[in-house]
Amino acid sequence: MRPSFRRYVSLFALAATVAACDSGLGPDDTLDSPLVEVTTTTVAPGAIVELLARNASATSWYYNTCSSPRLQRREGDAWIDTPDPLILCAPDQLRLDGGEQVTIGVGVPAGVPAGIYRIRFRVARRDGVEVSPSTNTFTVAP
Repeated sequence: MRPSFRRYVSLFALAATVAACDSGLGPDDTLDSPLVEVTTTTVAPGAIVELLARNASATSWYYNTCSSPRLQRREGDAWIDTPDPLILCAPDQLRLDGGEQVTIGVGVPAGVPAGIYRIRFRVARRDGVEVSPSTNTFTVAP
């Protein structure tokens, strides 16, 4: 018995879907991006939060200590970006090599309200892939 043309078309569509899904789960996605965490649970407004960035992959990632961190406050079920501080940033890109970890000080502006916060940390690869992993949460309290 010969398989029908319709069956071949269905198998081709299934194979194309699987291939598309598989490429989306490959190392080009965030699976190999650095992990970031804050090392304290409570800070005061105006303090510095230490952010630990760990790169467990073999891929090098690039960041800027001034423009990469983004402080976010929890409001209900959403994360809201806090306003950017008025500071000048150099366009330097620092490299976080595979297996490396760095500690970066991130300032919490003096005027932010008390609440639950996290930091999104933008990193990029030379091939243009950019991701923003988030830290664990911490509390800002006076």
